Amino acid sequence: MYRMSRTLGVWCQKHKLYTAVADDGTVASSSWDRVDEPAVLDTEARLPVFLDSIRRALAELKPDVVIILKPEQTYEASYNVLAPKIALETLVRLAAAEAGIPVDVLHRSTARNRIGLPQKGNFEQHVDAQVERCDPYWNAGRKLAVAAALAGPS
Repeated sequence: MYRMSRTLGVWCQKHKLYTAVADDGTVASSSWDRVDEPAVLDTEARLPVFLDSIRRALAELKPDVVIILKPEQTYEASYNVLAPKIALETLVRLAAAEAGIPVDVLHRSTARNRIGLPQKGNFEQHVDAQVERCDPYWNAGRKLAVAAALAGPS
């Protein structure tokens, strides 16, 4: 039986990640729109709980590939913002590796090419103008996960 290409797009922020699933280039509905770090635990205890959440999401969503969208090349942030973001991206990569799912950390210019966005101008504004909006959390960062999912292999 033929199985469609299923891509999980991911955009990480300081204490959460946004996700979107695309089946053969079409955004699909999912109960995993956002994964939050558990706020009630101390910092060291959050990581294993978050990793387990990502494992559950991957098991439920069954993607063929995970695409993590890189920030802009000019992205600047303090250590307190950047380190947690990188930690969450690393947990996504670890969970995917454990599940045997390939991961691609995608440059925005590649994403622009793959989904047909102009090469010049603000990436997020182009996504807003040319990609069908998927609620919830669109403006909080999910639009970047949608762009990553749509930029996956077809």
